[in-house]
Amino acid sequence: MPTYAAPIEVVQAALHRIGEDEITGLDEDSSAARVAASNYEGIVRAVFARHAWTFAKRTLNLTYQGEVDLGQWRHAYVWPAEVVNIRFVSVCGRRLRSGDYSIEGDRILTRHKEDLQVVATVRPIEGAWPADLAEAVVVRLQALFLEALCDKPQDARLLKRDADQLLREAIVRDGRQEPGQQIDFAPLAEVWRGGPASRKALRG
Repeated sequence: MPTYAAPIEVVQAALHRIGEDEITGLDEDSSAARVAASNYEGIVRAVFARHAWTFAKRTLNLTYQGEVDLGQWRHAYVWPAEVVNIRFVSVCGRRLRSGDYSIEGDRILTRHKEDLQVVATVRPIEGAWPADLAEAVVVRLQALFLEALCDKPQDARLLKRDADQLLREAIVRDGRQEPGQQIDFAPLAEVWRGGPASRKALRG
């Protein structure tokens, strides 16, 4: 499966597959460009919001917005535009409990002014997407164009189903990339290897 360097390459791949002429940019004055410009980013962000992708995990600093007076909350912070999902909030590497902050709209509210960070899923550039995820997005765009440009809703529904299945498979593959927990000392494994723990166990 190919990979793509920019949004226009993803859009062109989808247009090629349904036999439509390619566009030169999302700002082009054509029906295909208008459909792509109106829907592309929403589709992409929905894909990244659906799963805690391992390659899209980042730790980011929040920007202090100012004081507020909203019940128990006194300070507001905003996160960078590339954030799709916030996994948790931390201070100096210490994860905050959910009751220590509130996510409301496009900002985070807290009781105390601190240097906050978020561990979040971000919207990576196209060139960083795994090939299977990129394929799912292309097929989803095919469905969009078939419906909007070719008036083929039945074919579009089938492709939406295919795109969803491809995305599920990409999520399974991505989930397998999570590193296992390192165990510094495992007595049972040490016994099996015949190490010091095994000699101690044999001595009783």
